Amino acid sequence: MNMMNSSILKSILTFLIFLILIFSIYWNTLDVPFYLDDVARIQNNTSIRISNLSLNQIKNAAFGKNLSNNRPIGNITFALNYYFHKYDLVGYHILNITIHILTAFFLFLFINITCRSNSLFNKNQPSEAFSTKNIALIAALLIWLVHPLNTNSVTYIIQRVNSLASMFFLLSFLLYAKGRIAQIKFSGLKAERIEQKNQNSKNAKQKEEGTYNQETGVRNLKIKQHYLFFAGSALSWLMALGCKQTAAMLPFFILLYEWYFIQDLNKDWLQRNLKYIISTVVLFGLIAFLYLGSDPLQKMSSITDFANKEFTFTERVLTQFRVVIYYLSLFFYPHPSRLNLDHDFPLSHSLIDPFTTLLSLIVIIGVIGVAVYFAKKERVLSFCILWYFGNLAIESSIIPLAIIFEHRTYLPSMFISLIIVMLLNRYVKIRWLKIAIPCAIIVVFSVWTYQRNNTWADKIIFWTDSAAKSPGKARPHYNLGMALAEQERMDEAINHFSTALKLKPTFSKVHNSLGSVFMNLGRTDEAIQHFSEVLKLDSQNTLAYYNLGVAFAIQGKISEAVNYYSNAIRIDPGYTDALMNLGNIMANQGFMNEAIKYYNN
Repeated sequence: MNMMNSSILKSILTFLIFLILIFSIYWNTLDVPFYLDDVARIQNNTSIRISNLSLNQIKNAAFGKNLSNNRPIGNITFALNYYFHKYDLVGYHILNITIHILTAFFLFLFINITCRSNSLFNKNQPSEAFSTKNIALIAALLIWLVHPLNTNSVTYIIQRVNSLASMFFLLSFLLYAKGRIAQIKFSGLKAERIEQKNQNSKNAKQKEEGTYNQETGVRNLKIKQHYLFFAGSALSWLMALGCKQTAAMLPFFILLYEWYFIQDLNKDWLQRNLKYIISTVVLFGLIAFLYLGSDPLQKMSSITDFANKEFTFTERVLTQFRVVIYYLSLFFYPHPSRLNLDHDFPLSHSLIDPFTTLLSLIVIIGVIGVAVYFAKKERVLSFCILWYFGNLAIESSIIPLAIIFEHRTYLPSMFISLIIVMLLNRYVKIRWLKIAIPCAIIVVFSVWTYQRNNTWADKIIFWTDSAAKSPGKARPHYNLGMALAEQERMDEAINHFSTALKLKPTFSKVHNSLGSVFMNLGRTDEAIQHFSEVLKLDSQNTLAYYNLGVAFAIQGKISEAVNYYSNAIRIDPGYTDALMNLGNIMANQGFMNEAIKYYNN
């Protein structure tokens, strides 16, 4: 009982360390504003604006018409934020930070349970690798917990879907591991009981039978216990899928974990359980079908950057070899000067253009080959390597998503931290140095995370930083222009909007925003030119029709204004501002019945 209390106390103290440390380096993020996808999927998303906790409103928040993704669990958390405090930023950030702490804590428990349990740990592992495993594990998790690369998943509010998916992913894994331990212990207890019964005399057997019957309830409880763990694991996986589709990789890793740590890489077991491996592949295909539909190529071709011809399919695949290696470089040297929400990563046009494409491919194949070759002797290190590459398999392979985003490293990088501490613990012979080096890394990473979060805190500082790091990319300049326009620094905003258009002349949002700035400055003719340019690029752009209506109304060209407002309503019948403006025009002209019709809509 004392040992159990001691274990619980250690877990509580560990969690409190996580809590204090992470809030101390993330407290400066509580007022970080909405960025990029935050605006469309949170700030302007009417589906999450729930007024009560009824099943109908929760369902609408999860699967509402204004949502373009299949991430209902994440959407519900945003709806709950809105329900309790509307758009007060503090609540959104506190929940993001809490999720990050829980994820780190589950990671600590998962690694700890794996390494402490003899039935799950490779007997061939050198004993010195975990001679101070508690310090090593805590240090590894703290390195990951405070890592600056994770700021994109914690500080950027919408990426809660990423950190939440990772949290449920780890919880599912943890519950599976605990279920297998409970199952193995029960099997051992049962075998021991049978052997004991066979060795005892008849009288002893009869006496034992009473004890056996007494303990049957305990054994049944253990059966129920591991089934409960497995049920919890399955539920957690479904929750992870409800946050982000990358959680579809979990069954592959559970099979790998089972084979590595429980079946001791037994090839006969692999052959006997081939049906489960095939079932996992089929399940993965089913999940892909549910998300991509019956025409996956069409679905993938509609992904924004690919649809806008930012890159070809071949360029995307080839570039990912370099991106995967670049992610590793960011992990090992995450100085704030290297971190960026919107990287301008040069494309690979062939395996030798640039040559680093082929070099990156060779490195990836070589590292994976080393992991496979040394799997028997270096079980944990091998698993950590495969974890990294496997968890990037969806976002850094054939699906034509945007080229690079730092938040994609959140789950894959977890066990890279463990590799660092394991190697330090094994090859650094001086005991105090084993502890000092991870502590120094933790301090440096904490400072860098705090500094990076300072950049996030102000839109102009943040987008100035991004535009400086990605000078050849239009989007950072556009967003910097928007931030400057909000501060009424119009001349500077025009300069960055103009730069964005030089880099990407077909960027319709820039034309709309530049037109709005010109209209606010009274340069209506220039505004009309930009709004008209939007319609050449996108004939269904309701905002451009509305803006043209406003511009022509300012010029006193009422018939043109009515025409453009009407087109905006034709595309979006619920466009409130256009309906109100049309109603005002009708009322000013004495057509009260028409005005009332527009007002009522």
